[in-house]
Amino acid sequence: MFKPKPINNLKLSPFQEADLASFQIDCDPWIYRKLGAQKIGQAGNKLDWSFAVWAPAAQSVDLVIYPLYDPPLEFPLKKVGVSGVWQFSVGNLPVGTRYKFRLVASNGSSSLKADPYAQFSEGPPNNASILYDTGEFLWTDADWLNQRDQDWREKPISVYEVHLGSWRRKGVNYRQLADELCRYLVDMGFSHVEFLPLNEHPLVESWGYQCTGYYGPCHRYGSPHDLMYLVNHLHRHGIGVILDWVPAHFPKDEFSIGYFDGTHLYECAEEWKREHRDWGTWVFDYEKPQVQSFLMGSALAWLDRYHIDGLRVDAVASMLYLDYSRGNDWKPNKFGGNENLEAIDFIQKTNAAVRQHFPGVLMIAEESTAYPNVTEAQSGDSLGFHFKWNLGWMHDVLEFFECPVSQRPERFSQLLHCREYHYFENFLQVFSHDEVVHEKRSLLLKMGAGDDLAAKAADLRTLLVLFWGWAGKKTLFMGGEFGQVGEWAVNDVLQWHLLEDPLHEGIQCLVRKLNQLYVHELTTAQTDSQPEAFQWVDTSDSQGLTLSFLRWGRSEGETLLYAFNFGSEDCVREIAVPEYGEWSLEVDTESARFGGRALSNSLVYNAERKGDLDTQYSLNTQLSAHSAQIWRRKL
Repeated sequence: MFKPKPINNLKLSPFQEADLASFQIDCDPWIYRKLGAQKIGQAGNKLDWSFAVWAPAAQSVDLVIYPLYDPPLEFPLKKVGVSGVWQFSVGNLPVGTRYKFRLVASNGSSSLKADPYAQFSEGPPNNASILYDTGEFLWTDADWLNQRDQDWREKPISVYEVHLGSWRRKGVNYRQLADELCRYLVDMGFSHVEFLPLNEHPLVESWGYQCTGYYGPCHRYGSPHDLMYLVNHLHRHGIGVILDWVPAHFPKDEFSIGYFDGTHLYECAEEWKREHRDWGTWVFDYEKPQVQSFLMGSALAWLDRYHIDGLRVDAVASMLYLDYSRGNDWKPNKFGGNENLEAIDFIQKTNAAVRQHFPGVLMIAEESTAYPNVTEAQSGDSLGFHFKWNLGWMHDVLEFFECPVSQRPERFSQLLHCREYHYFENFLQVFSHDEVVHEKRSLLLKMGAGDDLAAKAADLRTLLVLFWGWAGKKTLFMGGEFGQVGEWAVNDVLQWHLLEDPLHEGIQCLVRKLNQLYVHELTTAQTDSQPEAFQWVDTSDSQGLTLSFLRWGRSEGETLLYAFNFGSEDCVREIAVPEYGEWSLEVDTESARFGGRALSNSLVYNAERKGDLDTQYSLNTQLSAHSAQIWRRKL
């Protein structure tokens, strides 16, 4: 049996007091290489470890090692100068050893806390931290990482948003899912996968958004090396990996970082500011450089240790505003405004650190208000994100499609309004998990074309073409790609059996085709951020519910016409096009291969000269009810 032994040589610590200066006064992005449990030596299976924890108000801190020993062994930690950090080194401890910290507060009360910087945890009910050496994994994704440094505004990004525990099968881990998920993503043509939070979290029903482990993956799906295997495997097959990251709030579980050393250390001290009232969680105190270091270190650790390609930052709006969800119970900042200046400073510094140290990694904001300059699309100071979820577009468009056809003419302007602000930010178009839960219905059942499932499927196919045709990158939550009928449920897997029905198989086939065009064939992704590469053709037919626009790619002569019929009657429309010659019908959502009624979509038309139109040429198109078409100019 291993017999832990204290190591009293402080030179074996991964830091000295001077190394904690930026942690105390500014922000240390590499704090995760100092605090927590760090391996400092190894002889065979005998490992030496440094344990360090920030607890400035504690009377004493002990390292508690269990359950191999009954009672558990305890070692007292020592203060590192006036840094508020406690540290001690212990030898002869194997990977897999469970531990916690016992903290005695100034009033004499004692509490057992998990390591805030733990690289792995055992989860409920004991929630102990686990010693782990993430550096032992052999990565083979160098080719992927070397080509990652690029301007993603000019690259195709089509993201498949996944909750790993309910995607395909229950009870499997990261490693077991790697091949199955990778094959599906490649087959469907997605460029990236985005996982709902994979941090350790005690409550499954929180979907991972109430994190207790900011540095370690969820034990339910396997070990840190299992997650590394999954990321490595996806990279080797050309798939980028994005993680949801939650620096806005954390749960109140006693074993976690709340009221850590007997004071409100990680959370805000002021009561009105402390609680996130929508979720009953606590809000981080961004005024403290140590808390900023903890969070920024978490972001960089995922990029460093796990080779993650992007972080989608959750609930950014709640970080930006002091009055977010507080009614009249809030206090203005020093300038009299409602902006949370310290949170904004933290966001900007984190995005700057990611750009500096991990170029090519994406930072994506879920920001639900009209806060200006979230991304760097416009000149001047910004929050520094690469992309922002386009939630305004999502809500406007879904409200239109949810309406019965008789009400759509009065909401027609919602489809046009989106263009007015579209180039103010670098946007990711999104249909996210939040839209298919809590009795909001699945994407398919939202469709207002009628009660008939075939009509709803036709409506959804039309929506998907609008989604992929609109300028901007793409994110689609799992199940939407084949027309899931039921709402997403965290404890159930998706309804894969629906693919036995040609209606659902057709929707999946359409998504595969749209990804093939956007990711692999066309160059419109390179012009997503260029206003001159998008042009309305006909926006005047609100009563007939038809709409058309043009997209230009970067390749010479790459011109695409998108035509839509959102109504319930077939129609013929003469649509103006800018160029003479042959136009091929690349996609017709009413094609039988997509679950529609038409037999073929391999048509080629010649644009005809029409002197009575604003442009010289036009296409005579036949648009089925609830359908969309993509026409491509043939060179």
